[in-house]
Amino acid sequence: MNDGLPEVSFHDAEVLSLRLDRSGPTLELDVEVFAQQPDARLVRLRFRNVTDLEIGEFNDQNVLFDLRAERGDDDLYDVTLLSSYGLGGYFRCATIEAVPTQADA
Repeated sequence: MNDGLPEVSFHDAEVLSLRLDRSGPTLELDVEVFAQQPDARLVRLRFRNVTDLEIGEFNDQNVLFDLRAERGDDDLYDVTLLSSYGLGGYFRCATIEAVPTQADA
């Protein structure tokens, strides 16, 4: 893990779904990394204790230029969804974890 994120490239990854739960609050993203390639796979990311959420432009295709997380001096992560097309945004959170998906079972 690098700054809480799995060691994969999020460049040209596609966000397939976004879930917000007021409990926590928690945000989950299903991201297809290596999209449109033979080794494409789904990564589910869970962000807990989310604050300062600003997200926009979610539509039928959501391609990231990158997804970055940096831990601040207050021990919270500053997470940025850099958009190539569609979804983009920023938020802060206490924890980041990659969680198993149905495909992993």
